[in-house]
Amino acid sequence: MAVTVTRTYAPLHFEDLEPHRFEDLIRLLAYDFRPWRRLEPTGASGSDRGYDARGYEAVSQPAPNDSGDDAESDDADAVEERVWAVQAKREAAVAPKKLRGYAAALPPEAYGVLLAAPAEFSLKARDAFFAECSAKGYQEIHLWGRRDLEDMLFQPKNDHLLFAYFGISLQIRKRTATTAIKGKLAIRRQIQRALEKDQLVLLRDAFEDGYPYLRGDDKIERHDRGRWLPFRAEGCFHDGLRVVVFRRRAFIDDDGIHWDFAPTCDDAKLTRHEDPWADRNSNWPDWECTRIDQIWWALPEQNRAWLTVHQTIPYEKVVAVDPDGDELFDHPHIYTTAWAGGRPPLTDGQWVTLRTISGFGGRQIEDEPANRVEKFPRTPMTPEELETFKSERERSIAPDSEPPPTRRR
Repeated sequence: MAVTVTRTYAPLHFEDLEPHRFEDLIRLLAYDFRPWRRLEPTGASGSDRGYDARGYEAVSQPAPNDSGDDAESDDADAVEERVWAVQAKREAAVAPKKLRGYAAALPPEAYGVLLAAPAEFSLKARDAFFAECSAKGYQEIHLWGRRDLEDMLFQPKNDHLLFAYFGISLQIRKRTATTAIKGKLAIRRQIQRALEKDQLVLLRDAFEDGYPYLRGDDKIERHDRGRWLPFRAEGCFHDGLRVVVFRRRAFIDDDGIHWDFAPTCDDAKLTRHEDPWADRNSNWPDWECTRIDQIWWALPEQNRAWLTVHQTIPYEKVVAVDPDGDELFDHPHIYTTAWAGGRPPLTDGQWVTLRTISGFGGRQIEDEPANRVEKFPRTPMTPEELETFKSERERSIAPDSEPPPTRRR
């Protein structure tokens, strides 16, 4: 069973913070905790009397109404100040006994107390802390553990603290993801519009500065060309632009199980008219393809099929789209990220389809190796076989006719 790995940022490493930095973080998180008149950092002085931070909460009290009726008083409300003791302990584990000791050391004059530590407080520890604080007469008691702190830091309003103290920003990541999605959608629309004009595309390394000149001498071979390659496009899919890597003539049996394909003669290879950089020294006609064609056309129509291998270039690998091309290749140009090893940034996986030639009601099966039979030759012709085939081919053609094209569309 495949396991899906998801990205998570918790738990945060509070232990990597210097103790006074942890105190600063707790004080900053506490700014929204109450409507403070002031919140003083006192822990750095060394003699804090139980305060790492001391807060003065402003509380409005209704002014007394001496008239005894329900009419609103014109006097301004009185403002009361409540003193809070804030303690920050950068400890990953705090036992109940130790937590009770922290409660006992808190200043007795405070109205309320807040103690924070990046620890997982047990129920027993929490009960001990609340019992000790209640016995000292505190009116409000709050205990922040690791999960409380993480919950607060992952809130959008505290994203600046998450970034400042831990180098993580969920809001920046969200904006980055939004930008990336919008970019992929824009590229997909550009490619779709370009494919409405033509299905031939030229993949080009956006950083290739030698286009359109081939490398080497006058001998033009596939490995001499620069970082650009023409392909026949299949269309836009969920994961990117799908192109035909190669296509071979195939056979599908009437039982819909057995099949075969010709391992030689790639029908997806573009002609010299379609690919200006094609090898001009190739033999013509291609007798090997002529032999494959002869076998394939002798099959019943319902058994003739194509085995097509596709690969995909992800949308995020596309830098720009030129729908018009240029005077050398007047089909869409797809500019991509850098080509590692001189190859376009296509996905590693391949998409294989094995389907009969009938457009309507065609059959498609899986290319299961165990079900492959032998309808096509596995290896190219030897020189002797080639001469015999050429002689037989010439005898089958009338003297006043020209040899037909070998396999081109």
